[in-house]
Amino acid sequence: EDGEERLVVVQEVDVRKQPDLEQVVRELRRAVLQQHDIPVHTLVLLKPGLIPKTSSGKLQRARCRASFLQGGLETLLVSTLAPGKRSNA
Repeated sequence: EDGEERLVVVQEVDVRKQPDLEQVVRELRRAVLQQHDIPVHTLVLLKPGLIPKTSSGKLQRARCRASFLQGGLETLLVSTLAPGKRSNA
């Protein structure tokens, strides 16, 4: 975006437990910022089983990235930071 790389996290969420998705976003942003000192620009929450994987269960990161960029992920929630904001954690 704007010639810069941005961190996007795609996370599956067990919706059977009826989580507060906004709280999940806050906690994930806070954890990544604390552990890596990198703000999550966009956080994408999906239902279980929707992150592309190989037949052996490995994540297909390139396919996931392409699906995200093309708007092809079936999302529960997408949270993107406002321009100039480091984190909303």
